[in-house]
Amino acid sequence: MGSHRRLAAALVGALLVTGCSHLASDWRMGRDTTADATLVTKVKARLLDDPATAAMDVRVAAREGRVRLTGSSTREQADRAVRIAKAVPGVKQVDDDIHTPNS
Repeated sequence: MGSHRRLAAALVGALLVTGCSHLASDWRMGRDTTADATLVTKVKARLLDDPATAAMDVRVAAREGRVRLTGSSTREQADRAVRIAKAVPGVKQVDDDIHTPNS
């Protein structure tokens, strides 16, 4: 689990160094992109910290507290990822756009 925390710390560091330049996506642009970037980092860290979702192909975006999960996985992993994201303080809503077999 320590490696996941180091990875999360590295993600936060990279975010701070790049000046949040990756926030140019229209979906992620909101009034408070710093808060949204923080939410993305927290959700990603929690997903990496959970054995059921650590290896998932999932992308996380946020806008004004609304988190969107995209990618592909099993239905069980997608459901778990949504539960994890909803449990992050500051997340107001989670949109599950994860492609699953037979969906």
